[in-house]
Amino acid sequence: MNLFQLTINEKLNLAAKTDDEMILNILSANQRRDIRAMVAKNKNTPKYIIDKLCYDQTIHVRAACAGRFDLDDKMIETLSCDRSWFVIMNLIHINKRNRNDVSISVLERIWFSDYSWNRIPRRHFLMDLIRFAILERRNLSDAVLQDAINNYGHLEHFASRLVWRMSADQITSAIDDPKYSIGTIGRIAAGRYHTGTSPDIIYKLYNKYYNNIRIMKCLAYNKNTPVSILKNLMSYDDECLQKYAKEAIMRRKYKNFI
Repeated sequence: MNLFQLTINEKLNLAAKTDDEMILNILSANQRRDIRAMVAKNKNTPKYIIDKLCYDQTIHVRAACAGRFDLDDKMIETLSCDRSWFVIMNLIHINKRNRNDVSISVLERIWFSDYSWNRIPRRHFLMDLIRFAILERRNLSDAVLQDAINNYGHLEHFASRLVWRMSADQITSAIDDPKYSIGTIGRIAAGRYHTGTSPDIIYKLYNKYYNNIRIMKCLAYNKNTPVSILKNLMSYDDECLQKYAKEAIMRRKYKNFI
């Protein structure tokens, strides 16, 4: 096969599908970045070629390498030091990788890195996206979790990822902290998949926010909410809240109450 006679589209298709090592090696040195990126995405590309492309001068090629499922620890370590947010996001994004394949130390370094994206608009927003993606992972260090709770826990979209990791003391502090918005408190109140919302915390939320229908709906959604509070929620005038409370009681097999 004469690669020089192929069109660009033919080379792209070949780079994406071929399992010929020699062809992949030749195309990995092509001057077009889209062809090199397609080689990096090809599941048949040998490890030594991917290792070379991890140092490519073009962001899109390195990002394509970062999105692979078969990276070894050395490749992950190399790519985690990249200065491009696009590469980092591809490396840690939960839909692209397994939950535990990036080590705790790598995630911690990325979390605390001071990236200098001075030429990119909304660079702080991009860093928040990276940190948000990190919080979707299970293998996080205590330092990362504590920093996330201290500096991002009051933000509602971050609270959705943090609440199930928070201890009872951290949740209690959040309830008393004025910087936490109603939306964030609602995330805490609805945190049904963690053990931090003990009955004492549920009662505290109920007594403090009993006039706030949004928080009461969140408490009805929380599987840790005591039945005594659910019965009280049934007396509210809000039909949606009554429905949530009724369904919660039924899930607890208190059907005789209805």
